[in-house]
Amino acid sequence: MTEDFGLTPEWIALVKKAEGWRPDPYLDPVGLPTIGWGHRIDSMDHPSLSDVEGETLLKEDMRKARNQALAASPILATSERRCAAIADFCYNVGPSKYQTSTLKKRVDAGLWSEAAEQNALWVHAGGPILPGLIARRAATSEWLEDG
Repeated sequence: MTEDFGLTPEWIALVKKAEGWRPDPYLDPVGLPTIGWGHRIDSMDHPSLSDVEGETLLKEDMRKARNQALAASPILATSERRCAAIADFCYNVGPSKYQTSTLKKRVDAGLWSEAAEQNALWVHAGGPILPGLIARRAATSEWLEDG
């Protein structure tokens, strides 16, 4: 497996579109301090990012999410797109939510259609349904389904 396994061009494009680039600190939809393309920070007291710093953080965050996905569900090592789908879930929702989800159970069983259905349910951010999450989950559910 290469260093960038799972970091497919389509996943990179999806994260950039879904997260949007913000070089200055902001609060995400659930109120967490964030910067760049969805990178969590400790506080709003954070210096602005350059484009290069933002790209570096994005790749680091994506590799971390990919590693979390693979550690939780080793079956993902057989498909780069499916790995990207679950890595995106970990990137966006967090690995602890994945660990306890029905989604993980379906992935680990190799039930890809059912995994895609479970993935598509995760469209709430602290309560409301977000149209951006509907689109994001639709893309990653397709990756789960089709491999």
